Order: sequence, then C-alpha cells, then structure tokens
Amino acid sequence: MMFRRRACALALGAVLLAPPALGADPADKKAEDDALVVERIVAVVDTDVVLLSEVEEALDLLVKAQPPPAGSDRLAYRDKKRAEVIDTLVAEKLLEREIKKLRIDVSEPEIERALEATKAQYNLDDAAFEMALAQQGMSLKDYKDGIKKQLLKLKIVELKVKSRVQIRDQDVKSTYAKKKAVAQKDFKVRARHILFVVGEGADENAKRALAERAMARVKAGEPFEKVASEMSEGPSKKSGGSLGVFGKGEMLPAFEEAAFAAAPGDVVGPVRTQVGWHVILVEERVAGQVVAADQAEQQLREQLYEEEMERAFRRYIDELKQQSYIEVRSAQR
Repeated sequence: MMFRRRACALALGAVLLAPPALGADPADKKAEDDALVVERIVAVVDTDVVLLSEVEEALDLLVKAQPPPAGSDRLAYRDKKRAEVIDTLVAEKLLEREIKKLRIDVSEPEIERALEATKAQYNLDDAAFEMALAQQGMSLKDYKDGIKKQLLKLKIVELKVKSRVQIRDQDVKSTYAKKKAVAQKDFKVRARHILFVVGEGADENAKRALAERAMARVKAGEPFEKVASEMSEGPSKKSGGSLGVFGKGEMLPAFEEAAFAAAPGDVVGPVRTQVGWHVILVEERVAGQVVAADQAEQQLREQLYEEEMERAFRRYIDELKQQSYIEVRSAQR
C-alpha cells in the first residue's frame, strides 16, 4: 500500500506543487526561440517512436516541477535532464505496449476519485485547483490524462511487480538496529540567528558590515537576544532570533554546516547563504531519540517494501528493454 500511496502522491502532486515562474528568464526566452524546430525521432522502441516534441514537453514539466538551483545555468540543467526524460519516455512506451497486451484499463470514476483525493490532500477547491494547473500551463484534461497514465502504471505494477517483493522479519530487525545506532550518534541543534537580508539591488558589503557589527556587539558581552531584536532583518527578531530545534537537511547548506560544526555556546559568522548574512548562536545540541521497536516496525516494513518495489519495478523495466529493440538517437536541438 505504501508504494501505491507514494507513487500517486509523487505522480499527481509534483506538477501541482511546483512554484510558478516569478519572472522572465533569458534561458526560457531562448527555449521559446528554439521551439521552432523540425520534428524528428529521438528514440525507436520496437515499432513505436519517441519524438523530439514529446521530449521537450516532458522536459518543460520536469524543469517546472524540479527547477534548477538558483544561479545555475538553466540550459545546461535542461541538457543534463534530457537523457533522464528520454529514458522515462522509452519506459513509458514499453509500459503502454504491456498495458495494451494485458488489456488493462482505468475507468472515469477511478480518475475522478484520484483527482478528488489530490484536491483534498492539498486543501484546494475546484477553482484553486484549476488556477494552480493554469500557473503550470496545464488544463484539467491534461492533468486527468496524466492521472490515467499513472493509474495504468500502478495496475501493471500490481500485476507484474508486486508478487516479486517480499520483506522478511529479519530485514526489518536489521534495519531498525542500524537506524537505532545512527540515531544514538545523531543530534539536532537549538540555535538563534541575526539575519541581514541581501535582496536584489542590496549593497553586499554594507550588509556584511552590519553582520560584523552585530557579531562584535555579542562578542563584547551584549545578550544575543537583545542584539537580534534590535538589528535582525528576519522574522525571528521578535523572538530574539530563536529558530528552535532543527535537524540536518532543514536549513540552507551553509547555515547548517556552520551550526552543526559549532559547540554549544559558540557564536559563529558572518555566514553567507542564499538569503543573506547570518550571525549564529548555537544554544545546545539535542540528542536524537530512538523510537521503540514495536512502534517503528510497521513504518520500517513499509519503507523497506517501498524501496524494494522501486528496485523490482526498475528490474521489470530492464527486462522489457532487453526483450525489445531500442535505439536512442541524439536529442540535442
């Protein structure tokens, strides 16, 4: 069941949750200019083909759902993702063939139930849902077509992959023991910070100078909370810069690296992140908690099942590829 739930969530939610573009990007303009290209075949899958237009359309959706890191080369990012998209489209052609062979179908009520579940998951009414789709350049029909494809894939997984997956009790116990050992060594951090935002057009040097001034005041003995409430430009200034307790992966990389490297009581900075300059006070390290074995067993079993289902599905696709004639041609524009 976990595989079904996660697959639906990823397939149905990825485009919906992707943030709309905030402004024109030169690379986007170039992509539009490049759109006028003669149609051609990118891959041959037995008697079927993958067209360049299919690749570019899928690539557009992927880049919207998984935008490139800030400041990176968007065109280089698209080129890097293009091979991934082609591989996915080849797999889709193979699955479509198997779906026809096995006479698998999805009814309209099944599509509607999945659609309503998605709207409920993100707490959206019909108008808000369609607005979210429009921001991504999709119509309701496009989205429902996507739902149908995903439900068809889930049905073929049920028929061809599910029976290959078995999780032993020993696997669950072994995984729990490993996670317990990691949790005992792991810790979270309770911290405060003073933030100086570097927005568009801001003076970088001036902002850093403010961070250094705040750092100097704290080093001179002023309470961190007082300096934060007077100087910080972040929303946490009202609480003296308090960020509460956070674990790894919850903060921006540079901020996290500095906070987790500092000892309790240390004040570090200025630290530059995508947001601006930070002065950080690490108040304490909070030891990781180990969930009792009986509480963790079902969660771990589902996690292992999900992971093994992913591997089994990939093996199934590889088997289909081995049984087929596949020729991938250059997809560069």
